[in-house]
Amino acid sequence: MNWKSLNIYLLSSIFLCCSLFSKAQLLDLKSYSIEDGLPQSQILDVFQDHSGIIWLATNGGGVSRFDGVKFHNLGTKEGLNNNRVYSIFEDSKKNIWIGTLKGLNKYSNSKITNIQDSVLGELIIYEIHEHSNGEIWLGTSEGIVIYDGKKASPFIRNDSIGRAQVWAIKQDKLG
Repeated sequence: MNWKSLNIYLLSSIFLCCSLFSKAQLLDLKSYSIEDGLPQSQILDVFQDHSGIIWLATNGGGVSRFDGVKFHNLGTKEGLNNNRVYSIFEDSKKNIWIGTLKGLNKYSNSKITNIQDSVLGELIIYEIHEHSNGEIWLGTSEGIVIYDGKKASPFIRNDSIGRAQVWAIKQDKLG
């Protein structure tokens, strides 16, 4: 046996011996349900805000905020325009935007505001994204809508998008 083969054999043996004593990390997973305070068991979106709060969009139970200990639920009684929530997003000003079956809501300073706009009407809001210029882009049941903080406008670049449902929006490096 030459030196090269012997070195490879020794290194392989050392790595093999070391692996015998190593263990995979065990994940401590916890499952949460209605019994733990969730308002509804079907979750449509999950989002973590700047302070670490987990926001859960539910299919009929509104929004649930989880602080790591307790669920705090927000629904139509607290001001949401509908309890079927599809999307949650935090903008650069730390406002939480909530898209529902009946339109757009804004959560700021512990208060929910329904965004009333003739273009938005009662469109289903599937996706929320903040453009680099601060506009809120919405993927809706009838295409893309841009909300500038005061009014909403349909995004019409060409006929290829049209009024199709938009479930995801991403911004590339060119804007």
